[in-house]
Amino acid sequence: PVPTSDAPEVINIEGGTFRHNPKKHIIEWELSVVDKTNSTANFEFTIPGSNESDFFPVTTSFTSEDMICPVHVSAVHQLESGEPAKFGLYRQLQAEKYEVVAQAD
Repeated sequence: PVPTSDAPEVINIEGGTFRHNPKKHIIEWELSVVDKTNSTANFEFTIPGSNESDFFPVTTSFTSEDMICPVHVSAVHQLESGEPAKFGLYRQLQAEKYEVVAQAD
């Protein structure tokens, strides 16, 4: 959250794009690709606010259409009969670690 509906003044953005939603009092910063060649990014902005706690909690989410190790399940068979079995597949990529770093002047 941000404490005001005023648009942020962007000081520096290295990677990604941002959107300001004044009705919800939020700033969304999106990095469409994170890989070996694009593993860090920076978004620095100023916005009116007198209390540091006005900016927290920070919500972070990650999504990926690809897995790091491209494992696919093409078929499932019953153990005793060897007959094909119906199955569903859910793959999930989870971030092991992420950091939100706030720097004071």
